[in-house]
This record gives sequence, C-alpha cells and structure tokens, in this order.
Amino acid sequence: MGLEEVAVWILTLMVGGLVFFQIHVQIGGGYLNVNLADPFAMLIFSVAMLNLLLKREMPEWRVPRFNLYLLLMTLAIVVAYLHGYFSFGSSTWASGKLVGWLVLLGYLFCGYMVVRYFRMPGFFRFSKLMLISLALILLVSIVKWFLFINGFLNFKGFSYILEAYSGNRNALAFQVLMILVIALAFDAWYIKQPLKLAGLDVLFFVVALMVAAILITASRSAILTLAVVFLCVFYFGMARRKFLLVSFLSGGLMFTGAQYGMYLVSVLDSYMLLGLGPQISAAVPLPISTESSDSLRLTLLTTAFDMWLNNPLFGAGLGAFYHESADVIGIDVVVHNTALWILAEFGFVGFVSFAIPFVCVIRYAVTECRLKVARNAIILLLLVFAIMSLFHEIFYQRIFWIFMGACIAVPRASGRSI
Repeated sequence: MGLEEVAVWILTLMVGGLVFFQIHVQIGGGYLNVNLADPFAMLIFSVAMLNLLLKREMPEWRVPRFNLYLLLMTLAIVVAYLHGYFSFGSSTWASGKLVGWLVLLGYLFCGYMVVRYFRMPGFFRFSKLMLISLALILLVSIVKWFLFINGFLNFKGFSYILEAYSGNRNALAFQVLMILVIALAFDAWYIKQPLKLAGLDVLFFVVALMVAAILITASRSAILTLAVVFLCVFYFGMARRKFLLVSFLSGGLMFTGAQYGMYLVSVLDSYMLLGLGPQISAAVPLPISTESSDSLRLTLLTTAFDMWLNNPLFGAGLGAFYHESADVIGIDVVVHNTALWILAEFGFVGFVSFAIPFVCVIRYAVTECRLKVARNAIILLLLVFAIMSLFHEIFYQRIFWIFMGACIAVPRASGRSI
C-alpha cells in the first residue's frame, strides 16, 4: 500500500473502533453528544473537502446525483437553523445539530473512502474489525452488568440498564442492530472467510451475543426491529436459515441465563436444599418503559404534529421543538420520531429534501445493485433505520452513515482489496 492508502486505512480504522464510545459534553445550558470517533470523522471530512477544492475531485456514488442530494440536505439544515435563529434566538441544541451534520458527512465519507480505496473486500474486513470490537465491548459489559445486578460486585456509577459505552440503551441497541445486519448481509462472504478465533469459527457466538444484548436492553423498539430483521432475512434467504435459527435461539438462551440464571439457581437451591450459593429473593426485572413513558411519548408526537400543522411548508426552525418543550411539556426533550422531527422543524419542503435521497438509495438497491451482499446490506440498514425512527430520533446515529456510505460508494479503478 502507498502512503495515501495507509493514511486512509488508519483514519477509517480509528473511526470504526471508536464509534461505539459516546460522551456528553456540557455546553452552556445544554449538552452536546460527542463521540470519540468524531475528531477522526472530521479529519476525513476535511480530506474530502480538500480533494474537492484542490483536485476538483467529488465523491462518486452508485446513486445518481447523490452529491446534489447531500447539498440540498445541507442547505435545508442551514436554512432551518437560520429560521430558528431569527424566530426564537440562538440555541445550543440547534448549533450542535448544525455542526453535527458536518460530522455525519465525515462518517459518510469514512465508509466511502474504505470502498473507494480498498473496494468491497476492504469494507468486509473493516466491518469484521467493527464486529470484533463490538463483540468485546458487549462481552465485557454484559459480564459487568451480570455481576452488578446480582450483587457480586459494585461498580461506581454503573447502571442496571445495559448501555455499554453508548450512554443510552436505545443507542446501544441501534449500534448492535447495525453491526448485526451487516454481518447477516455478508453471510455468504463469512462462509468463505470465516471469523476465526483460536481456529474456531466464532460468528455464530458473536451473532448470538448481539441478539442477547438487544434483549437485555429491553428496548421494545429494538426487539421489534430484531424480530422484523429475522423474518426478513429468513424469508428472503439473505443468510443461512439454519445458522440464523440456531444463533438467534442461542441468543435467547444467553439472555435467559444472564437475566434470570441466578434467580433460577436460587429457586432450585431453595427447593432442593443444596446450599449452592447466595439466595436471590426475586428475579431482576426487565427495565421496560413504564406507562408514564408511553404517555409522554404520545404527547411528544402529538405536539410535534401540531407544530408541523402550524408551520406546514418550512417548519418552525431547527431547535424549535426542543426550545418550546420545557414550556409545553415541562422538560427539555426532543421528538421521538425522526419523520415528525423533520416535518415539525423543517416543514414539508425540508422533509422532501431529506426523503428523496433515501428513496433513490432504495431504488438503487432494488433495481440496479448487482452485488448481492451490498443489496442485502442496504435493504437491512434502511429497514432498521425506518423501524427505529418511528420510536426515536436516530438521524444522527453515526454508524448508519458509515455503512451507507460504503454500500453506495464507487471504488476507484486502481482500488485494491486488503
């Protein structure tokens, strides 16, 4: 590899390895979600901009006019930000979203550069490394979670809700779903190039671990998405059906053991008087959202819909809902639905500018994409995005943009696999 390729590989690897680590930075009266991979994503964005300015080299996508769509989305965000600024003043949250869009473009270009320089086999290796990283994070987090909830160890600041390093169980579940669908989409390639550890193919264990992690988070939206993904992959034969069945069932068993294992041992111990270990008086409850949470979510959706009806064409401006939420609802909160958030703050015109590229990507996957693994990956990525976005605002989930950028990138003629 040349120096340029080495630099690209290092930068993209840093993004892929650090994207799972999220922190919250206090800024003024609010906070900004910062990912440890963000600085490297911004470096990649800078490289793409330098190529544009100095070499007149624009990113090449398999989806026609995709650069134009990115420009329209950028203009929509800038206009919505200015609309909000002149309507109700500056907003830390809105400023974070404006800057965050540039960061998202960095993640999009990260996936693009992997394929641009190393073709799809390079992306397959890249996704393998991300899969291994996530598996290690989940393994450590689930073991710590198990020891914590059963009283074996006490970790300061640890939560009984499985969040790993994402800061939110739904965000963790989304990350896991993204990695999971990429692994299932590339199942045919994993058959030829197995994921081995000490000579053993561990893909089965990793998939089961990811399924168990999603169940442990007790995120209802993620569990629903997981079920839909399973049915879609099984019905259309996107992965080996036997492998899919056994790995998902094993993940369910892992979840049962982690969630209720000690309680079942305690019950058996009490019944048989074996004196095997400490008594657990009750099973650890699943952290499922309460009825009050559902009521709040419904209020958020209806309020956002009303905001859109009051500003149907151009919306109320970026940050409007967050700005008004404390007065209307009593707390600072965002819309828990991506489509409604865009409609409320960008209006129908802004919504169309965001919807068109997604429609074009779907059209490309269904009618034009000739590489089966890429087609499966795009369909599954968009499926997860569509379902999860009904219950959460996930437009700014970085990992989605990495994979989407890779799946629609055009490799250069001199690109090489690694």
